[in-house]
Amino acid sequence: MAAISPEQLPRKLKESFDKGSVALDRGNIDYATNFFSQVLAMEPRCLAARKNLRFVQVKRALAKKPSLSSVKGAFTLMGGQGKLGKDPKAALAAAEKLMELDPTNLSFLKFYVDAANGADLPEAAVMTLELARAALPKDVDFLNLLAQVYIANGNPGAAKECYAAVCKLRPNDQAAIKRLKDAAALDTMKAGNWEDTKSDYRTKLKDQKVAARLEQEHRTVQGSGDVNALIAARLADIEREPLNMNFRRALADLYLKAARFDDALSALDEAEKAAGRTDPQIEKMKSAIKVKKFDSQIAAAADAEKAALEEAKAQFIFEDALDMAKRYPNDLQCRYELGVQYFSRGQFTEAIEEFQLSQRNPQRRIRSLYYLARCFTQMGQIDLGFDQLKKAKGELTSMDDDKKDIVYEMGLLAEQMGRTDEAVGYYKEIYEVDITYRDVAKKIQAAYTKKPAGIKGFLEEFKEFAIKGNAIDMAVGIIVGGAFNKIVTSLVNDIVMPPIGMILGNVDFTDLKYVLQAAKPGVEEVVNEAGEVVTAAVAEVPEVAIRYGAFCNTIIEFLITALTVFIVVKAATSMAKARSAAAAK
Repeated sequence: MAAISPEQLPRKLKESFDKGSVALDRGNIDYATNFFSQVLAMEPRCLAARKNLRFVQVKRALAKKPSLSSVKGAFTLMGGQGKLGKDPKAALAAAEKLMELDPTNLSFLKFYVDAANGADLPEAAVMTLELARAALPKDVDFLNLLAQVYIANGNPGAAKECYAAVCKLRPNDQAAIKRLKDAAALDTMKAGNWEDTKSDYRTKLKDQKVAARLEQEHRTVQGSGDVNALIAARLADIEREPLNMNFRRALADLYLKAARFDDALSALDEAEKAAGRTDPQIEKMKSAIKVKKFDSQIAAAADAEKAALEEAKAQFIFEDALDMAKRYPNDLQCRYELGVQYFSRGQFTEAIEEFQLSQRNPQRRIRSLYYLARCFTQMGQIDLGFDQLKKAKGELTSMDDDKKDIVYEMGLLAEQMGRTDEAVGYYKEIYEVDITYRDVAKKIQAAYTKKPAGIKGFLEEFKEFAIKGNAIDMAVGIIVGGAFNKIVTSLVNDIVMPPIGMILGNVDFTDLKYVLQAAKPGVEEVVNEAGEVVTAAVAEVPEVAIRYGAFCNTIIEFLITALTVFIVVKAATSMAKARSAAAAK
């Protein structure tokens, strides 16, 4: 695969590359590593991202020598070696994992050279060894390996310098001396153009006109004349090699740059016909071209027509995502894109199903967990949403844009659950690395606002308590609750119980009771000394009774009050959820 420059990256990847470069300039190694790794995961041909990533890895290794790296990477090394020649891209990915583990391990470096050559990226092998040399300046085996790679890539002058370093370390090594002489002879022949040695990518090509054309195609800025010339060249390539899909894809890309959308789509249709099958990558290219065609039409349309075109574009993107997921059900990228479309349309249950599948895609796992959390939150399942965010946060090592989004959402959910201190902690994590992210600066400033001390502080706190919403709401609730209690009592005594009493035989329900002991009056008749019957004051004994009628009244009052409070709280909760959903959108 031919290397590409950062300027040739898609917009999103170019932004990640630029962020990684800024982080590297500022010495934020973890941040830079994460961004460059993201770029390479999506576009392994970007040599600049690979070089910056390797620089960071070697710098980290120089600061702290990795321990037991051979043991830790043994299984990855064996697995990668098994993929050499079978799956070059997978082998290179395994080699990258080993470089992350220890970019100065000679066994890992040898495997990386084989993997890079297998993936047709010899420049990556050269670059990796050149950066590792800072950590292995006197390692003879390493210097011999680097010299061999230089020779294989047509740079005998650099190989001669490596062999000279080996001879200096081992002056009596006859094999090293012979290799130095051979490298010097090759360098002399190259300088005199005595033979066409393999130097850079241009001289690896048999046809120098093809080299010139590819170099022209890789320019950052292309004029219309360049594009038209390249289109003609690609058409000639296709006529010569009609089954070469790379030529057909390149032709479609050139048509796209010339804004010839229909021609680009036709070129991809022809590519599928030539291949005799559909290709998900080509299908995705066709979808992207159609979206760009919509964008071009919207940009050129009158203001009155833009809304209809935007709606048509959105409908196309949704239907296309649905169609791709049906045709390629095992393509997790398609499932992720369909989930995003469902989410944007408020179809959260359908979106959850797609994101639960797409989270198995390593490149989309974090965003899938993020969207799962948002879906659960929108459905009122805040605890489930928080769990998804917590899982995603634990899988990210550096505070990149994805992690900021996740940590911020965790803060919002913690606030909704009443865990204010925990929410502030999440906001602090973002604030420490990016003060400009959303409104974290405002949230942190509010959290650190200090109260005045002394009497003034006491008065300020009392004033805040007295006029803040919660205190006023509480006062209103007490007043309204007291008045409402009278309404409930009247409802029970004057509306509900009289019909019940009538059914029971015109009985006042509140008088229903079971007397355990009758009341005794405060006077009783006694006989005095004269033998006369007189009344005398004695202690009054009150009645002892079970008043089940009054108890039933109280139960009914309670049920009516509880039902009313339940209805009010449910309505208030529904309104709060609606406001949260609107704010999230």
